[in-house]
Amino acid sequence: RVASRSPRTGSSSRRATPSSRCTSPTRPTRPSPRDGAALTLEDTIEIEAARRDILALGEELRTIQFDLREDLRALTTRVRTVNLLAVPAVLALGLLVVAGGRWLRRRRARGIAV
Repeated sequence: RVASRSPRTGSSSRRATPSSRCTSPTRPTRPSPRDGAALTLEDTIEIEAARRDILALGEELRTIQFDLREDLRALTTRVRTVNLLAVPAVLALGLLVVAGGRWLRRRRARGIAV
């Protein structure tokens, strides 16, 4: 391809072609299926193994998510139960303490020994 000058900046604009792309000298490039190269048997086996692993991990993830939802439901039930039982008990205890304090003050005000 021929480099053309941009009228605005005066710099040359050149599109990268497959031969002008930078490649790493230490890592050879692999032909992709889009380039028309066929996959080797080893590549096909690796791909199938990866697909099986992905499916197994997805199933495991769904199981874990289901278990977490169940644990969350159980925890929510426990918290609600504690709130239903503990809050009234704490309020009743507080009322008993306040009533007992008032009762003691009245007895002391009347001069009755406790």
